[in-house]
Amino acid sequence: METGANLSDLKFKIFSRIFRWFGLAAIAFSAFLLVSNIVFWLRADTATGTVVTNKVMEGMNRPNIYEEDAYAPVIRFETETGETVELVSDVGYGKHFAYGDGDEVPVLYLPANPQDGRIRSFGELIGLPFVLAGFAGVFWIVGIFAQFMYEANSKAGKDSRSR
Repeated sequence: METGANLSDLKFKIFSRIFRWFGLAAIAFSAFLLVSNIVFWLRADTATGTVVTNKVMEGMNRPNIYEEDAYAPVIRFETETGETVELVSDVGYGKHFAYGDGDEVPVLYLPANPQDGRIRSFGELIGLPFVLAGFAGVFWIVGIFAQFMYEANSKAGKDSRSR
């Protein structure tokens, strides 16, 4: 009987550790993404781009549960050196486009690599790190709660055995 209880305790302990470490690793990764996006923002030049079209995102051209495709705006802008660049946003939207054809949008780009430019918006720059940190935080909290429950159960078991 004692062996079954020890095995159950071990599983619970492993579960809590996996959730805590996964949560911490994902929080660290989201912090890395956030810092790299902020560094990009600080180093980038700004231009005004024009949305030329919205195209179906690659790998997303099958209907989802809402029977909608994800569309990303295609933006054309001119760098400070006069080079015309066309880029596709990394953030997609449903059938109700965030940007219509002809809309002007602020663009951030690095002069050395303007093709990797981004729309200057919350979703483009820091949306993913915040969403990832939120999910990671849930994993970490579940792991901490599981550890707390494990320790409380272990203490209660020791107290009942000592009587």
